[in-house]
Amino acid sequence: MKILVENSCNFIHSITHSIINFRMNSGLTRFKRISTLLVICMQLYSNVLFGQFDYVFNNFNREDGLPTSEVYGALQDDEGFMWFCTDQGVAKYNGFDFEIITINDGLLDNVVIKMHKDKFGRIWFIGMSGTLCYLENGTIIPYEFNHVLKKYGKGRMMIKSLLILPNGDIVIGTTNHRSVILNEQGELKLFESIDENVCMTIDENNYKHLLMYSGQSKSINKQKTIFVQYKNGDSAFFPFKHLFQNHSKFIALDENAYALNIGRELHTMQKDKHSIIVFDKLILDLFVLDNYLWVTTMNDGVIKFKWENNELIKEGQYLKGHSVSSIFKDDNNSIWLTTTDNGVYYIINERISVINNNQVKTSSIITRGQELFIGYMNHQLIGYDLLTNKEILNRKMDGFVHDLEVLTDNRIVVSSEELSIISADLKNLKIVNQTESYYVLRKGLENGLMLGRASTLIETTDFKSYKVLVEGRVYAYHYDDQKRLIYSIDDGVFSLDTNGNRTCLLSGLRIKFLLNSKMGLLAFDETDKMYLVKKNEVKEFDLKPLLDESLIRGVQLEGDTTLWIATNDGIFNVRLEDEWQLNSIFYGMQNGLYNDEIEEFIVLPKFFIIRTKDVVIKIIRADVKQQFKKQIKVENLFVNEEQVFITNNLNFPYNKNDIRIDLSMCMLNGLGQNEIEYSINNKVFKVKDNTINLLNLEPGEYQLKFNLMNSNWSASLMHTSLSFTIEKPFWNKLWFYFISAILISFITFLIVRYLFVKQKQSALQNELIVNYQQKALLAQMKPHFIYNSLNSIQTQVLKSDKFEAHKYISKFGELIRKNLEWSEFELISLKEELELIHLYVDLEQKRMAKQIVFNVLLSDNIEKEKVRIPPFIIQPIIENSFWHGINIPSIENGKISLEIAFFNDFLHFTIIDNGIGIDASMKKNKEKHLSMSSKITIKRIKLLESKYNFNSNYTIVDLSREGITGTKVEFVLPKLYA
Repeated sequence: MKILVENSCNFIHSITHSIINFRMNSGLTRFKRISTLLVICMQLYSNVLFGQFDYVFNNFNREDGLPTSEVYGALQDDEGFMWFCTDQGVAKYNGFDFEIITINDGLLDNVVIKMHKDKFGRIWFIGMSGTLCYLENGTIIPYEFNHVLKKYGKGRMMIKSLLILPNGDIVIGTTNHRSVILNEQGELKLFESIDENVCMTIDENNYKHLLMYSGQSKSINKQKTIFVQYKNGDSAFFPFKHLFQNHSKFIALDENAYALNIGRELHTMQKDKHSIIVFDKLILDLFVLDNYLWVTTMNDGVIKFKWENNELIKEGQYLKGHSVSSIFKDDNNSIWLTTTDNGVYYIINERISVINNNQVKTSSIITRGQELFIGYMNHQLIGYDLLTNKEILNRKMDGFVHDLEVLTDNRIVVSSEELSIISADLKNLKIVNQTESYYVLRKGLENGLMLGRASTLIETTDFKSYKVLVEGRVYAYHYDDQKRLIYSIDDGVFSLDTNGNRTCLLSGLRIKFLLNSKMGLLAFDETDKMYLVKKNEVKEFDLKPLLDESLIRGVQLEGDTTLWIATNDGIFNVRLEDEWQLNSIFYGMQNGLYNDEIEEFIVLPKFFIIRTKDVVIKIIRADVKQQFKKQIKVENLFVNEEQVFITNNLNFPYNKNDIRIDLSMCMLNGLGQNEIEYSINNKVFKVKDNTINLLNLEPGEYQLKFNLMNSNWSASLMHTSLSFTIEKPFWNKLWFYFISAILISFITFLIVRYLFVKQKQSALQNELIVNYQQKALLAQMKPHFIYNSLNSIQTQVLKSDKFEAHKYISKFGELIRKNLEWSEFELISLKEELELIHLYVDLEQKRMAKQIVFNVLLSDNIEKEKVRIPPFIIQPIIENSFWHGINIPSIENGKISLEIAFFNDFLHFTIIDNGIGIDASMKKNKEKHLSMSSKITIKRIKLLESKYNFNSNYTIVDLSREGITGTKVEFVLPKLYA
């Protein structure tokens, strides 16, 4: 929050003079002389003048993030951050927001009454309870000898001041005990020259040579004294009857003068002079900044004095009605004032002041030498001496002051409802035109004046007769060095010489501002273009990169190359050099301006005058170049919620791709406006938070740039960067591609080789299967089978049984045909295999003299038309049952059964006969091995096992082992389909 505080500079002094002689002890001080005490009693009051020059105060309180409005002191650390001690902890400020630190963060007392920074950069916090702790490397550490202080003070010590000596010893001043020194071993030592009372203050001012404290000394007859100990060992005493230890402070104004506050009295002491100023309110503290003494009071603000020619000269009173507890000047030469009732006040630039007219709107300004004249919307016209800030004119006009101009004879022309002229000595006013029309005024030729209205531009030299120069609306106009009138209208810029000749200088453009320069005519449109017109050449300059979206409100050229451009966002100082390359410096609210919505501005040799709608701002020109310290850096880096140490070479695995970045910024004049622009690999984003989350980042290299931008995002105030790499997963890396290519090639080779071998094996297996099928066929067609079959046919023919012979021959031919036909197939249907077996069984039954029963049992869940099996896989087993098991005389009624079942995805085959059994058959025939057909069948099944990857469980069992005769053959085949 920004406020204006009226400066009560003009007041009535009630002065009472009296002289009191004090004799100083010649044995203890070099000031062996009689001093004169000049008592000056001042009655301060709040009589505020109209339109007084005041500081621009920025106020921070609880609404802005402070923990409380009761603030006791301010301090700046080595990194540039501001610290404030309050009754609810301490607050760290970076220019944008406050970080609150309390006992939960390590403080020993939430009520911190004072802070101190030692030569090591540590910040010491003095608690109300008399405890000490300090901040070092971001950690609050309790003072290791707090127990010594507690024991000495019996738990009631009130620490007023603190000083860390070069050897590490700590000097502690208190308000209710004698002052002490604590060494690094915790040994406590009292000041020998003082019997009782306390150290009042330890002053580390610009001179850095004084240690000052008060007490009762044995050698000066128990008088209350101020003892001054110099760096060279000399000392001096200043006796007083009454001292207030809580608020009294003794401070050096220079090497030979001192100030002391006692109650409402401000004492100044020199070699031979002692003066007193009496205030209405209790004095709280004293601060010396440069050559100025700031006196803080209870409920009466702060009074600023200039120490000049061994006297205090009052310059102003500020924050009246508030209790100011401390004043601090930071490294930017900005001033911080803490209060116990309304937080903190911040003066960005103490040499920037504003003129406040009780919030009356301004309407125009003009300068005359070092004099400033301001017109207001309430018809007021006020003039000031810019060197002394004193008011030199105060007139009520007939209407609001629309415009002002100074003639060559120093008279001032006022455009209001009437056109008036104020004499050069400012004493007389003359109305020269009562026409109800407001004019825009510009100097004319000689002592003349140009007056612009919406419909015409006229000129006069005597304010009696008026000459029309241009018909129509004119936006900008002036005379150049050749006495030509240069003016702009809707369709361009023109010149008009003394003979009335008109020349077009710039066509087709609406120009709002014109400037003469040695380089040529400078013309500015309403947006972002500047034109240099020189003879018949026009050169265009694009100001958009400089001004962004800002609108030009005024231009002024200083010298040959310094161009000032005022906009609705602030002032740009442009250096026109290096073949007119624009080099800009932005100057806005963060440089101390009260308001950056500029309406008019004037550049003077010593001052810079800016008019906004609300106030008029005066800046001492030396401060325009003020540089404010600022920094932005990556404070913390978290990867997948884990904090990592920031290095120059950051690499994260592919699965750690959630990044959180905490930025630390310090720019005390930031005024809470933290517009952050960051870019990731040149892709730009805008945020208003110093924590940036980047989630689910793809693998790759990342270049991040962070810029703190000004309020309109047109310029970077400070910047930093961060680079890191998120590695690709191993399967996306080159080495993995290379190894994968090798592995794939190798695996492909193995697969191709396997398929080749498999194909070769399959071909071989198919060849073997076909061979064994042919062998099985040959086994079925062996000579004795064919011979016996033909013999049976012959017998039937001889018996003249032609019909039976014909049937036999037909079945025999069909059996041979099917054997020859199906031997070419790898698989045939189960139905076809069963047909083949039935043909074979019929033929064998006709050849044998006995009747044989053959049964086939087929499970219902078998579709014999669809299920495929290898051909001739069952027939050889049936043949063995006929000829080696049943075709024996001892077997009268032969039986053969074929059972086919399906379960567990396999066909289960069981062939049982009631013959003599395989063991007896092999013994009878004197055979040690299986028959050829059995061996071929077993080999075929083994080949099928290899091809279809199954176990046939082929077994031949002699049933005699179970108490019956016969043989059982079992095996399984996979369920195959065509």
